[in-house]
Amino acid sequence: MRFKALLYRKVLQRIFGKLLLLCFCFVLPGCASGKLGDASTAASSVPAEQMIEKSAELKEEQTRLPVSPGTAFEVRGRILTWRDGKQAACSITFDDGTMDQYSLGAPLLDAYGLRGTFFIITGPRDEGVWKDNEKQRSLFSWEQAVLLAEGGHEIGSHSVGHPDLRQLDREGQKETVIAELQDSAEAIRRRISPELLSSEGGLTFCWPYWRTNGNLVKEAEQFYLAARAGEGPFMSSIVRDPYEIHSEMVLSTDSFPGWVRKLQISSQLRGWTVFSFHGFYSAGGNTKASGWQPVSTGKMEALLLHLSENSFWTAPFGEVFRYAVERQAAVLDIEEVSPDGIVIKLEDGLDDSMYSQPLSVEIFPPGDMNIEIIKSARDEEIPFQLLENGWLRFDVRPDGSPIILKSSP
Repeated sequence: MRFKALLYRKVLQRIFGKLLLLCFCFVLPGCASGKLGDASTAASSVPAEQMIEKSAELKEEQTRLPVSPGTAFEVRGRILTWRDGKQAACSITFDDGTMDQYSLGAPLLDAYGLRGTFFIITGPRDEGVWKDNEKQRSLFSWEQAVLLAEGGHEIGSHSVGHPDLRQLDREGQKETVIAELQDSAEAIRRRISPELLSSEGGLTFCWPYWRTNGNLVKEAEQFYLAARAGEGPFMSSIVRDPYEIHSEMVLSTDSFPGWVRKLQISSQLRGWTVFSFHGFYSAGGNTKASGWQPVSTGKMEALLLHLSENSFWTAPFGEVFRYAVERQAAVLDIEEVSPDGIVIKLEDGLDDSMYSQPLSVEIFPPGDMNIEIIKSARDEEIPFQLLENGWLRFDVRPDGSPIILKSSP
């Protein structure tokens, strides 16, 4: 896995060493080819206004277009920041894998047609009880974890026993750190079939107590594709450090309006909000068996309703991560334009066994060209939307294979 992390870093260096073009414009003559306290510190003090201003500057760079001379066919296109053209992304994540997450949290997600990420502690899962200091917490079973995965939810790792890995690193207990990372990943792969996981070898991780450091990141690179960390600056659409992706720590005292304010800032940034939930309780329910810092199901339902009614792409942590990385690396090219249609390619240069999320793209056909069907190189029909402004929107895997937009006679 380490070589894959190094590949990702090289991609980032390439991206930030030049302009990332998410739009292009070709004018072609005729037919042509062509978590708590110290998890994060000063980062969270950056004013939202400065983050929004910086995001606007980045967006301006991303949409600057090269123009080629010619008059016959003009084709415009763009890779969308988020799936289906949503304004921002959001991931609902759950730490520890307590029973209330399975019995209360997951059904709420299912009711709204949304999918989340469950970062589970693997060591005590067979016993069904985790001793969290002096608190006994009920855990959902491996069989229930499989059912969550079958329902489209992501299962990630939260270590074997939830130790403070940063403290273990300070004490020089490297072998224990590696065992916590490796054994948890292997346990998940033994219990859950590869087709139900994000991809072979592509598990994600959540740092216990939200705490990490450079040494821990180097070890995590061997076993995981990405990791969720603690609070920090608002996440833009650009992922800069795959093993320290910031999250919003959810506490019992949080208010729904407070969550909405954070989502509004994320929407202005066209960013990615990652919520870190633990426990749940229902009205009149027993909170003793809940996870840490439980919130009411009513408050959770209000959040899910808000996400559903507004322009947020809500998807599992690993899925959003892959989309962002692929989009950052992807290049959209015109291969051919003629009266018969358009041939495009979308290529990210990444390992397709790890990064295979379809990217949403939009194409504006030239002149009076009427696209009637879009097909892959394997002759599979690709669904598309014809938007009111004349653009065509559809999803493409960035594997470099030709995509054919056929025009009607």
